Amino acid sequence: MRNHVLPSPSPLLDTRQAALYLALSETTLISWRSLGRGPRFVRVGRAVRYRQADLDAFMVIMPCEESQP
Repeated sequence: MRNHVLPSPSPLLDTRQAALYLALSETTLISWRSLGRGPRFVRVGRAVRYRQADLDAFMVIMPCEESQP
């Protein structure tokens, strides 16, 4: 019998922790979530959680708006 090693799961962060991680306000994340925007999230029961890997991926694909001079 072979032992299969599962990759360690990405840590789950609550909205406050995710906002701190992304340097955003909690209100922004809540608003984005209600609009279907922003990083992916999961529900654990009634609680909303963000996988750290999903936050990292979101930062890579998030469009950057450059200011005009």
